[in-house]
Amino acid sequence: MKPFHIHSPKWSRRKFLTRTGSAGFGVTGLASTLTNLNLIQNASAASTGMNMGEYKALVCFFLGGGCDTNNLLIPIGSHPGRPNYEADRRFVAVSEEDISNAGTELNAPSAGNQQYALHPSCQAMAQMFNDGELAMVANCGTLAVPIPENVSLNDYNATIKPIQLFSHSDQVNEWFSSIPQNPFVSGWAGRVASLFRSAPYSDPAPAGQGINKDSVASMLITAAGSTDLLVSPGGTIPQYAVSRTGAISLFGYGSNYSSAVQNGAYTNNSAGRRLRAFESVINYEHEHIIEQGYSDVLKSARENEALIGAATNIADSAADGPFPTDNYLETVFLDTYNSRIGSNFTNATDLPADVQEMLITCKLIAGRDCLGNTRQVFFMNKGGFDNHADINALLPGLLSDVDAIVACFNEAMKALAQYDSAFDYNMVTMFQASDFNRTWTPNTSGTDHAWGTHVFIAGGAVAEANTGGSKIYGKFPELAIQGANDIPGNNNRGRWIPQISTDQYYSRLAKWFGVSTADLESIFPNLANGFSSPFDPATNLDFIGLT
Repeated sequence: MKPFHIHSPKWSRRKFLTRTGSAGFGVTGLASTLTNLNLIQNASAASTGMNMGEYKALVCFFLGGGCDTNNLLIPIGSHPGRPNYEADRRFVAVSEEDISNAGTELNAPSAGNQQYALHPSCQAMAQMFNDGELAMVANCGTLAVPIPENVSLNDYNATIKPIQLFSHSDQVNEWFSSIPQNPFVSGWAGRVASLFRSAPYSDPAPAGQGINKDSVASMLITAAGSTDLLVSPGGTIPQYAVSRTGAISLFGYGSNYSSAVQNGAYTNNSAGRRLRAFESVINYEHEHIIEQGYSDVLKSARENEALIGAATNIADSAADGPFPTDNYLETVFLDTYNSRIGSNFTNATDLPADVQEMLITCKLIAGRDCLGNTRQVFFMNKGGFDNHADINALLPGLLSDVDAIVACFNEAMKALAQYDSAFDYNMVTMFQASDFNRTWTPNTSGTDHAWGTHVFIAGGAVAEANTGGSKIYGKFPELAIQGANDIPGNNNRGRWIPQISTDQYYSRLAKWFGVSTADLESIFPNLANGFSSPFDPATNLDFIGLT
């Protein structure tokens, strides 16, 4: 591990104000508060010799609509499930010839020497898997209590199960809360953020307590709009939404406040006067608690906006950031995406929206010093996976995009590790989730809502745990209607009962992230309901190192 330090953004105060477009850092209004003077100091922290400790980030890549992962992780060759795969999946089955032509066979098999491949659209991910940079966890899903294989119908009916099991909205909430038997209150990442922001309550502090207690920007950032994953208990840690190009600025003041701010000062025109007045108003202290709360939200948003702007500018500027040329990450994304998809985009703003979501996420990681957090959680989403119909027409293209986005992320993190002496490839981990899997047997032209699914994790920490190649973690289901993993009863069409709970999956990530063993059950209370420990080698979840 390289020693972590703040690299120099080489910014003066005036340059910071100008580049972020924040009138709030002018002579009066919001900028005159001590808080914002501290923000400026954070943006040029190199001069202070500040040491924030080891940085880690989690990036959630959500596949909205319920991805059919029965066609993402595919049995091939001598795998005992291959005959059933061909017979039961019928016209939605992926042929071994297509897999062979694409070269997506996985070289590192799971226990039992069973053979697998990824979908032919996922060539980059298959290569990452074989290089140990990506891992798969099989048959994972929302569970309140363990449900054993071959459960009887009576026992199944008597078991506590997730609320509205096959409902999109409910299952999305439950993947994010990881408490599927109760109405939604908070997301597990929001609970971690609350823990990390809390001041230590003893000396020395328990592991994880107060890691981000001196945070200046939100630890929870979404590039895909508001998400329940990042909802903290009581909303104490706000999530901050960024646009595909960076901070979301106030409307009506020109691009990046160009009509209202010049050279770090308000302009003497209508836009400048309105912005000065607005920021003066929100800087008032209000006696009414609701008015003050509203004002505090606005102030927090403006502060986060300035820091997000500073972070993206560092990522884009060769003079201020780690990269050898301006807009270097944009070039990485364009080259990688074009090579994977066969497109010829020349401008990052022309890339698909979900690709731009990952790009802005990587830029904020590159400019992380401005955000002032030692831990950060990012969220992005790719929709379109609700393929009740036309799965053969739609899923290959969707998975091609997923493959390209994962490849872009991986190349960006490697580039950052190459050029930023304060960054290591193992500092950021991507983890994937989705509403649920799809039914094993198809309907007339697609597949329907199911349960247990397969998920992937990628990044340098995965590579550290998987030297020499990766493997299939968890326990791959028996691929049979009314088999060991299918819901008992009639007409279920292959809805796998998960054998790995979201609590077990996320706990491994949370422990890597810095949550102490003692705090895990407060974040994931269902762990106490009889699940095997995600840290017991027998559970087969060591997809990420815990050094």
